Amino acid sequence: MDGPLIVTGGFRTREGMNDAIHSDACDFVGIARPVCIQFNLPQILLDQKIADKDARALQYDIRGSQCFSYIPITGTRSSVGIFWHNWQMHRVAIENREPDPTLSIYGKLFSILFTKFKKIMPFIFLLLAILHASSFKELLS
Repeated sequence: MDGPLIVTGGFRTREGMNDAIHSDACDFVGIARPVCIQFNLPQILLDQKIADKDARALQYDIRGSQCFSYIPITGTRSSVGIFWHNWQMHRVAIENREPDPTLSIYGKLFSILFTKFKKIMPFIFLLLAILHASSFKELLS
């Protein structure tokens, strides 16, 4: 195989990353998702004053993502993971808030759906009015 091998996913400890690189299992490791929650993770991993057992990413689960594994569409649950991590970056960059690994996927999902629903609500009312008027017209005929 030509070129470097980059493994992105699954690494959470300095020891695991070092083992993978030093055993020539890969050339680089990616830590993008954990960094969405813990911005100082690269500094922690590189700081030799921090013991190996403590040089690790925060452990977290994306609350609510389990139910998406029942949807029979390949990649649904991983897409939810991407959405959730992007949401964490949005909290920091746009909302000027800290990332929060305890947040459930449902809160943001419902927030987005509600926002979209508010935008299309006038069209829904118009459609309902037209349907109602047409059914009323049929009753009079």
